[in-house]
Amino acid sequence: MSETPAACVLCAKPLTDADAVLVNGKRTCAACRDAVLAELAKENEAGARLAPAVLAGLAAAAACGAAWAGLIVLTGSEVGFAAVGVGWTVAHAVRLASGDKRGPRLQKAAVACSALGLLLGKYFFVASIVRKMAAAAPDAPPGFMIGWFDPRMLRFFVSAMPRLVNVYDALWIFLAFSAAWRVLKPAKVALADARGISAPAA
Repeated sequence: MSETPAACVLCAKPLTDADAVLVNGKRTCAACRDAVLAELAKENEAGARLAPAVLAGLAAAAACGAAWAGLIVLTGSEVGFAAVGVGWTVAHAVRLASGDKRGPRLQKAAVACSALGLLLGKYFFVASIVRKMAAAAPDAPPGFMIGWFDPRMLRFFVSAMPRLVNVYDALWIFLAFSAAWRVLKPAKVALADARGISAPAA
């Protein structure tokens, strides 16, 4: 009884050893291999629109910072795990605006924009506390409330920032940057023939 030829893992076309190509160790046909390589070529950042990608990343970072501020006000807590969402959201904004590209330059842009979003989130957290303390001060006029971007608030934040970062902040920052980096990480493909002899990787 003859054995049924192994099939391509992507299109299920029956394959002989002579026809098979290994893509990351999986048996595929030549047509599917070419389709995978063409898709990877489209994601190459060489033709990426970097300026729109950075602008989109900055806009996403600002929006995330504002959303984080709303969450802080509603919950009365910094909600550190939201930092991961900042990195993920910013990276997807960068990828979309770049024309669905991936690569080191876009990864760096996403991480930088994520840093801005995290800084805004931290600022709004501190500002919410200062506003409450200022309004509750014994000598505060009735209805007094310091503005979110009052120059005194900004100066206080800058001077206090080194004392405001703790080990948990470092953890959330690392996770946020990791999320942004992974979203824009270029895919790697290892090619070989059916005997396992490697071809140039893509």
